[in-house]
This record gives sequence, structure tokens and C-alpha cells, in this order.
Amino acid sequence: MKKRILSVLMILALLLSCLAVVPATAEKGAAEKTAAVQNAAPREITISGSHYVGIGCAIKLRATVLPESASQKLTWKTSDKKIATVDGGKVTGLKKGTVKITAVSKADSTVKKVWKITVTKKTTSVKITAPQDTLYLSGKKTMTLKAKALPSGAAQSFVWKSSNTKVLKVSSSGKVTALKVGEATITCSSVDGSRELDVITIEVKKKKTEEEEEEEEEISSKAKYYALLIGNGQEYVYQQKLAGVAYDLKAFKAALGGLSQNWKITVKKGLTANGMVSAIKKAFKDATKDDICLFYYSGHGDDSTGASGGSLVGINCDGYSDFLKPTTLAKTLKSVCPGKVIVLLDSCGSGSYIYENGSLNSNNGSSRNFTGKVMSAFNYYDENLYSNSGELLGSKFAVLAACEHGMTSTDLKIDDYACGAFTYGMVLSMGCDYPSGTYNGHMEADKDNNNALTLKETYNGIRSVINELNAVLEYYGYETMDQVTQMHGTSGLVLFKH
Repeated sequence: MKKRILSVLMILALLLSCLAVVPATAEKGAAEKTAAVQNAAPREITISGSHYVGIGCAIKLRATVLPESASQKLTWKTSDKKIATVDGGKVTGLKKGTVKITAVSKADSTVKKVWKITVTKKTTSVKITAPQDTLYLSGKKTMTLKAKALPSGAAQSFVWKSSNTKVLKVSSSGKVTALKVGEATITCSSVDGSRELDVITIEVKKKKTEEEEEEEEEISSKAKYYALLIGNGQEYVYQQKLAGVAYDLKAFKAALGGLSQNWKITVKKGLTANGMVSAIKKAFKDATKDDICLFYYSGHGDDSTGASGGSLVGINCDGYSDFLKPTTLAKTLKSVCPGKVIVLLDSCGSGSYIYENGSLNSNNGSSRNFTGKVMSAFNYYDENLYSNSGELLGSKFAVLAACEHGMTSTDLKIDDYACGAFTYGMVLSMGCDYPSGTYNGHMEADKDNNNALTLKETYNGIRSVINELNAVLEYYGYETMDQVTQMHGTSGLVLFKH
């Protein structure tokens, strides 16, 4: 009995010893297997990134060793350190030329990948050219955008991106395809490490409206052109002084003066509300029904929802007074100007009951609603009946406002000068430098290349510039502008002509 028990105990001890050894053996085998996987021999290297870098710029090359289980440690080399250097895949351009950048596996020096880099002049600007700014789902749904990098000798290679791929998609070659009704921003970026880019906003509509199918409105050959430019950039209440007003007046006056329309320009600064009314009456007193009168304002505007909302702020405003109300402005311009009137407002709260599609309110509730303090003042006006039905005084008024109600007309600091973003965009759209107003030979917003800007082209040009400014601000981590340009009037009316 004792012998049997002893035998059983010996068997149990043997089993227990086996059980203790098996897990240890299995664990060791798994560790050896894992080590073998982690130390797989490298077979090849792939590299992605740009083939161009600007002088003084840097780009990042990304390399992967295959299989991915192999060591990813690399040594980077350049064929000519005088042309470009490389450090951990970061390539810096030093002078014009071509180099070979080589990535070598540290685990096996026979495994390597060569990447060709051309060092070019640094890109200073990128410009997109588009055949149109609207696509229609009922018509041709595609168009090809072109881009050019300056100066001559900069890399002509770009990356294209769409802000809304459900509305528009864009290929690596700039081909844009409309997918659904809406709006998207297309960004074109240089690949040379300069971070230069250009932006264009493209709208997708179901089909063309009757207004869009209209021919450009003809202006009488007898027409004379009168312009009144007013700037009120003073401090008032909690609003700071607007440094950009003086530059806006200078730039827009010069841009107008360079046009072939021979504008007779009057410039006024620091006017009261009554002073602005008097200036309108004096500047346009000789205008006839064949003539064009242009009223431009850069300065403070009231963006409140009260009775003064949308008003232009007079120089004597030390509280909530001395306002030129929208209705007064509209009535004065109507009474003084027998012919067509162009109204350009670079001021806070200058938008109104204008929808995103550019039309006034039709009470159908289908579009975005704005305040109605400025643009509604240019609706059908009668001494005994003020209607807000959405009908303008025929085609009398062409109106561009810097922003909708509740938004600010931003005063920016660019380089060594200040500017109103709306005026800055308008001057650039006219093909002029800011703030000199010097014409550079091509009206940037002139999409049909006829040396003239219509109301719609000017509107699109301003919006494009503001979108571009916002893209740059966002790229560098700054707060973007909450500003949407508003338009109303006959879209084909020619505003500016060379």
C-alpha cells in the first residue's frame, strides 16, 4: 500500500514538473519567433514627397522600409552638399541645380533608394486661372484649372485640394468635377517648401438662372462717370481708429483714375452724416440719365439690430448719433442721380436681406436671411409706400457690401500698410497693386478677358481674395475673418473698364 502510494506520488511529481516546463518552453519559442519577425531582412525602400525645393526652403521626404517588420532606421545622403543638404529626410535647397538624395538601410547597406531633387527659385506667389467660377449639374460638370508659380524659374508643380469633396472633387492635374449643389474652395499649393498658395471659390448650381443668361448690360456711349469716395476712420465709442481708410481711399482713387471711363473723382474725409448728404448732392449735381454715379464709403458702420443698423458713422458720433441711415442714403442717391448708381460699402454691418445666391428676399424662406438695413434701402422706394418686396428700382442700383449684418468689415495689416479687406480685394480684382493703385496690365477678376469687370466678376474677385486671405491666416494659425461680401443688381453691368 505504501509502495503504491509512493508510485502515485512520483507520477504526480513527474506530471507537475512537465506542466512547469511546457509553458516556459512555449514562451521561449514565441519570443524567438517574435524577434525573428521584428528583425526581418529589409528588401526595398519607398520614398514619397516633392521632387522640387526652392532656394532657402525645405521639404520633407518620407521613407518606408519594406517589409514593415524590418528595421526602419535609415541613413540619408546627398550627392552635392553645395546644392542641397539632407537631414533625417528633411531636404534644404541652397542653390539652383539637381541632386540625388539617397536613403540607405542601416540594417543592410545594399538596400537603398535614390530620389531626384531639383532646386529652383523660391516661389513668391501662385495664381490660379479658371475658365469660370460656376459649374452646373444640368450642363458641363467639369473644368480644368491652371496654375502658375512666380517668379520665372520657380517650380511649376502643385498640390490641389477641395474644401468640400462632396460638392467638388479636384484631380492632381487641377480638373474639377461638380458632384452636388453647393460651394467649395479649391486650394492650389506650391510643392517647393515655400508655402505659397492660391485659392478660388467655385459654386455648383443645378442650372443657370435667367439673370445669368442675360447679356452684359450696355451703357450709353454718351455716359459720363462721376465718383464720390468718402472715408471716415475716426474713433467712436468703443471702436478704434481705422488705419486702413486712408490707404483704401488712395488705392481705389488711383485704380479708378487708371480706367478708360475717365471717372471724375471727388474724395472726402471725416464727414458728418449731413456732410455726406451734402457731398453726394454736390458731386453728382451735373449727372444726367445717361451717366453713371459711383458712391464709395470706407469707414465705420453700425452693425446693431436697432434703427441705426447698417448706418454709415459720421465724424461727430461720440455715442449713438450722427448716423447716415441706409434709407436716407438710398433716397438721396435716387433724388440726385438720374441714371445708374454704383454703391460700394466697406463698413461693418453693410449687408442686408440679401441671400447667398445674390438675390434680395422673395419671402420664400428658402435662402439665408440677412438684416435688411442697407440693401433693402435700395429696394423699390416710394414716398408713401416703402416696400421690402425684393424689387430694386429697376436696374438703377448696383450694390456691393463688404459683409452681412453682424459681421465686421475687417481692417487688416499687410506688410507696412493697413487696408480694408473688401477694398483690398476690389483693387486687386481690378488688376491694380495695393496701395499704389498702379495697373499691372491685367484685371485679375476678368474671366472672359474683355478688359472689363462686371458686377458679378467684381463680386467674385473680392470673395476670392478674402477666401485666399483667410486660407493664409488659417494656415499660420491666426483667427480668420468673419466676412462675406454681398451683391445685388444686374450681374452683367460693367463697373470698371480698361
